[in-house]
Amino acid sequence: GNFFKEMKLAVNKHGVSGKVVFWGMLNPEDLKNKTSAATVAINPFERDGLNQYLSLSNKYFDYIQNSLPQVTMNFPEYENINREYEVALLIADLEPATIARAVNSLFTDKNLYKKLQENCIRAREVLNWQQEEKILLAFYKQLFNA
Repeated sequence: GNFFKEMKLAVNKHGVSGKVVFWGMLNPEDLKNKTSAATVAINPFERDGLNQYLSLSNKYFDYIQNSLPQVTMNFPEYENINREYEVALLIADLEPATIARAVNSLFTDKNLYKKLQENCIRAREVLNWQQEEKILLAFYKQLFNA
């Protein structure tokens, strides 16, 4: 997304091209297959405005559904979900060293990784469309039957 060019440059600069793969744009089925094969997810966002700061990305939930521990921003809604389910490592900034520390901790701390992965399994039972659909339909029913 927003950091594609910068991330490719950083991978080349640090000589880790054999460890990082950029797939580019994928159709939904290919994306699902790639996500389920990943080990760690990185979900970076700049705080350009309230929309970015107060929203949740779809891929955040894709990672949860795939039991994939992730590194994401310490923005309010991510923090709210993480407080309840602890599915991610939250970072305060997009400095390369910050991201690297978080990713490396997921690779080196097997207990942390396993805990986040197990928490994803628990969270995906609640944070899914089937559950949200019930809430949305109840809202519409209340709205139109009032």
